[in-house]
Amino acid sequence: MDIHAHVKDLEDIERAQTFSDLADVALRVLRQMPRPISMVCGPISTGGSGSVEKNLERFHAVIDALRDERVRIFSQMFFENKLFKMKTWPSYKGGIQLLEEFYRPIFESGFIYRMYFMPNWQTSMGATWERGEAQRLGIRAEYVNDIVILNYIQ
Repeated sequence: MDIHAHVKDLEDIERAQTFSDLADVALRVLRQMPRPISMVCGPISTGGSGSVEKNLERFHAVIDALRDERVRIFSQMFFENKLFKMKTWPSYKGGIQLLEEFYRPIFESGFIYRMYFMPNWQTSMGATWERGEAQRLGIRAEYVNDIVILNYIQ
């Protein structure tokens, strides 16, 4: 598995106080990665399989499948625990704050060449927003099917 986050990056994720702080760490990780870089998009907290746990399991399966195909994937999974924690803080305003402050800088950086959308991405408010960003920024979109996921979950 090609992991590009270093110990300092993981420590900075833990120290982060805002979504923008996390975006800065993500951009640093992206700068360290060889190109082209792709990213997986799909349901995590809304839509998909109906639970965060099942959605994350499916997310990991898609990332593993793509990495096995030698696709360079920027994985936001390193950030998920902190993102979920920050959503409980009083500074969290709800809505699309997380998307605008964490994901938008990543997409606008120019580092992401392709976005792979998981099945049922349309059921997720966040993934639907990400699809709109891909269109707005001219990032190539591809769609993963359930067979890929099932082969890696079993």
